[in-house]
Amino acid sequence: MNNRFLKKILDASLVLNIFNSEENIYDTACRLAIETFGTNLVWLGLVPNGDPEFLPVSGDSIGEFTQQQIQFSWGILTDLEDPTNLSFVSLEKTDAENLNYPDESLLIMDQGSCWIINDIEAHGRHPAWRDVSLQFGFRSAVGIPLIGMRGDMLGVMHLFTKEKGFFTDQFIDALRIFANMTASAIEIRRYVDSLDKQVLGLETANRQISESAERYRILSQEFNGLLDAIPDSLMLLDRELKVLWANKASEEKCGKEMVKMVGRSCHEVWYQLPSPCDPCPVIECFNSDVPNNQVVVRSDGRIWDIRTVPLFDERHGVTKVIELKRDITEHKKMEEQFFHAQRMESIGCLAGGVAHDYNNMLSVILGYAELALEKTDPDDDRYDDLKEILKAGVRSANITRQLLAFARKQTAVPRVLDLNETIESMLKMFRRLIGEDINLTWQPGRNLQAIMSDPTQLDQILANLCVNARDAIIGVGNIVIETSMTDLDADYCARHVGAVPGKYVLIAFSDDGCGIEKEVLDRIFEPFFTTKEVGRGTGLGLATVYGIVKQSGGYIDVFSEPGRGTAFKIYLPVYAAKAGTAEDERERGIQIQLGQGEKVLVVEDEEAILRLCRVTLEKQGYQVLTANTPNQAIALAEKHPGAIDLLLTDMIMPEMNGRDLANQLVAIYPKLKCLFMSGYVLGDRSGINLLGEDDHFIQKPFMEKTLAAKLREVLAG
Repeated sequence: MNNRFLKKILDASLVLNIFNSEENIYDTACRLAIETFGTNLVWLGLVPNGDPEFLPVSGDSIGEFTQQQIQFSWGILTDLEDPTNLSFVSLEKTDAENLNYPDESLLIMDQGSCWIINDIEAHGRHPAWRDVSLQFGFRSAVGIPLIGMRGDMLGVMHLFTKEKGFFTDQFIDALRIFANMTASAIEIRRYVDSLDKQVLGLETANRQISESAERYRILSQEFNGLLDAIPDSLMLLDRELKVLWANKASEEKCGKEMVKMVGRSCHEVWYQLPSPCDPCPVIECFNSDVPNNQVVVRSDGRIWDIRTVPLFDERHGVTKVIELKRDITEHKKMEEQFFHAQRMESIGCLAGGVAHDYNNMLSVILGYAELALEKTDPDDDRYDDLKEILKAGVRSANITRQLLAFARKQTAVPRVLDLNETIESMLKMFRRLIGEDINLTWQPGRNLQAIMSDPTQLDQILANLCVNARDAIIGVGNIVIETSMTDLDADYCARHVGAVPGKYVLIAFSDDGCGIEKEVLDRIFEPFFTTKEVGRGTGLGLATVYGIVKQSGGYIDVFSEPGRGTAFKIYLPVYAAKAGTAEDERERGIQIQLGQGEKVLVVEDEEAILRLCRVTLEKQGYQVLTANTPNQAIALAEKHPGAIDLLLTDMIMPEMNGRDLANQLVAIYPKLKCLFMSGYVLGDRSGINLLGEDDHFIQKPFMEKTLAAKLREVLAG
């Protein structure tokens, strides 16, 4: 036997002794036997519990050998294409009934010797076994006993090979050494298992402890991982307020590792205080024996939601307290913004509804006041009274217009604008508005994209901001108007309720006036809220700004510091089209002319306004048809013998809106011109704008001259 062969056997022995179960030793012994000796099939048969029976450990629940399916676990180092290269060699019951296993194995159990068959083909004692072996290509076989250290039989190792005369004496000696090593490994494993069982006092103690330890490790890992995954600070505290345990969030928020927090008081760890906080939620929990929840505002302005849960001993005494701390500062800010947005929306709905009804009534008041004024001699005492009524009506109309702007229901005529050119056209007016003591600095951004906006509303926004800035500046001061391109990302929008991600043109308006107090800042966009003296403001300026920006699909933010000034940031969404200017709009003057007998169909559900329109238009020289519902208007148009030149219709009516009515009438009169009017909003109930860019619109309430001019504009178009 050469040294190399012995080294292989020694290496195999070392491998066999590292396993913690007999099953691993069985499987590894078979595998190593094949690798070491080059045989084709190895399997172990054991003597279970000292019984005089033979149990192949590679079998699957084998009882009587000739009554069950037989399976031999084996490995092959030879040609993979060999037909015997299988994971299992199976003999079904029909083949096994006539199979008598070589009684040499039983002889081995009795005498401790081995059996060797170096020519299976010539073996005649067991023809059925021989034929099956030959069927799988085996030519030599050997059975080596596994003898324990005390000389008792543990089992037999069977080796099969396809080479005749394979098992020489030298080979058998090596096999005996390997079998003894295998037996020793099995016996040592059994001794270790038996020793563990004796120490633990349970047959399965070793396995149970190992499984329990692993379960505990996994559960502990999962539980700690779960606690560390909680984004809130979590601490376990004793009665002396000492930290016993803390999660990762506590480490991050305190800026200290847990090992540096354990054993120190929580007030020292969190706030560097020598004594407990007052009040202390943890102390209250210890004293009350019940869970506690408090919202605490610290001196640094941070707001904490603190929850404490008591842990009890067997006598129901509180021994420890779990403290869960959540920084809800940002949440509270978002909550305030949300409630503020809801409040503004509610106020806006109320203001819009009131303004709508008010505008309808103002239309009647202004219209009939104008008619009465035209019929009254200027020397008549009533003439001045009528003029005062007219002035009051106009002022009232301006108030309702501001209410509608706040409610985002102001009638807008949006155009594609170059913001820089539009603002530059207004600067002269703004400088006159703020006075000579205040310096207005204009800083236009470069390469601005176009926006879609009503230039009149843009003028209204900046004029209101200029007036507020002027009133906030005492003596000499500065106003700066800047423009630039910017993007609002998802992170910004998540922190600012109402903002939508996208590309915007930014108007930054700032002043160095007196600034706004924090408690006032949250209410500055509410209608009729003002801090100015009585008579100096209506409280609608910033409400109007807010409404117009929202109606434009934009966002407005404000920053202020008392004594240093205020800055507004207005974000208007970009519009991908060629821009015009506000001046272009102003230069579109229209000569006011009387009618030339054109036929006008007026549709209005308010009877008073309908009568007023009829009287006014007939006075201006038009032929007038009237209907107070859309269906009545359609029926009238279908029966009318001649052409109808223009439709003047309210936008929001029962049965259908003005846009849908116009579409149906244009189908009857393809050349029909349309002028829409409303005291409310250009959108239907879903909020979709009903009018296109080329549609003509007039806002209620309107003066007679305004209506006359608009009619001539539409008919001339």
